[in-house]
Amino acid sequence: MEDVLIALVIGLVGGLAAGLLGIGGGAVFVPGLVILIGTEQVVAQGVSLTVIIVTAAVAAFRHRHNRTINYHVARWTVVPAIALAVAGALVANEIDGDILRRIFGGMLLVVSARMVYQTARTWRATNEAATPLGSAGDSPR
Repeated sequence: MEDVLIALVIGLVGGLAAGLLGIGGGAVFVPGLVILIGTEQVVAQGVSLTVIIVTAAVAAFRHRHNRTINYHVARWTVVPAIALAVAGALVANEIDGDILRRIFGGMLLVVSARMVYQTARTWRATNEAATPLGSAGDSPR
């Protein structure tokens, strides 16, 4: 019963992340299933992908309604994504769970670091543009 409650919480957080951030929930589902429930990495990825099918369809419907989908980009992205998803699933089933977990964690770290860097650059540029020269914040000390 405890695993069911944990899975419900993982689903709630992952669904919110999918809808709010567009991450598909995998960044929440996989670590949650592995760390909190003890699911094998490859099984957690399979569960995550199954859940993401539904959450992505619902979120995509909302984005379509809001007219925030660039179909030209989507058309050119979907074919290679499907092909490499099939190849990736085949490879994932052949890789040791510990190695797969490290690859997944490393990918999360790289993506997270890149997002933090981009956000910091944007924040800094916005703040520099908003502070006029000669204001009190620029006075020498």
